[in-house]
Amino acid sequence: MTTLKNTCDANLVTSKAETVTANGKLAVMTGLKTTCDADLVDSKALTASWMKKHDDMSALKTTCDANLATSNKNLGDVTALKTTCDANLVTSKAETTSTKKDLASMTDLKTTCDANLVTSKAEVFTRNKSL
Repeated sequence: MTTLKNTCDANLVTSKAETVTANGKLAVMTGLKTTCDADLVDSKALTASWMKKHDDMSALKTTCDANLATSNKNLGDVTALKTTCDANLVTSKAETTSTKKDLASMTDLKTTCDANLVTSKAEVFTRNKSL
């Protein structure tokens, strides 16, 4: 009976030691869980922050896409305007050439008129002299 009691006492001591060890491990695990819980809270906050940044960037991309579409339209308008200006320049050059020809004709006509005036004055002078 004494041997049984000694065995039981030894088992009790071992059991208490194992309980202390288990309680220590439990305390460590509880600390780790607390750290993990805090990390999870931080992770959720970071995820929310990144989701907001993602939404902000998506909105910015939408704005940029709209600006690009407007810019492309404006480029098309400017290209069309340049085409019109180029055509107007061709027309203007043709009109300038025509105007230069008209001016040359008018200069020739003035020269003829001046010559006719001189002739007419001479004829008038000759007639007046004969009177």
